[in-house]
Amino acid sequence: MNVCLGVPRSMREAGWYSVDMQGEPDFRCSFTRLDVIENESCEIILASHVLEHGPYNGWGKHRVAQTIELLSLWRDKLKPGGVLLIAVPDLDIICNQLQKYQNRYWKLDDTPLKDIIGPLFGGEDNEYNRHHMLYNRSCLHFSLTKAGFIKVVPIPK
Repeated sequence: MNVCLGVPRSMREAGWYSVDMQGEPDFRCSFTRLDVIENESCEIILASHVLEHGPYNGWGKHRVAQTIELLSLWRDKLKPGGVLLIAVPDLDIICNQLQKYQNRYWKLDDTPLKDIIGPLFGGEDNEYNRHHMLYNRSCLHFSLTKAGFIKVVPIPK
């Protein structure tokens, strides 16, 4: 089974199963629980811009520990040899973009600034769309290896 997290509509026709708390997904379930999906049942789990929305609390080290716990849950849902594909906003890229604005007046209607605010804070239009954690490559790699993933391969920028 191939599972796509955070998609509010059915993806069965494309050969995937969607998981979300909104809309009409194949499985109405939180990506933080996945209790409707059996352990070792997934060949691929796609988590595109989902991980940063977890219900993380506390300081950075606490949020990283909670990330590791969530990634461990996702790992348990994968068959041996299964693949987890993750896309998250890259904190290093966001910070580099912010550097370009250090001596400028920040105007909310400024399109490049909006491009930075979205990845930093999320859409903020509903409770599921807030970012509670941001990752750079090293933090994500650390979290994945601590969660038990053996072959962590970043995709080139």
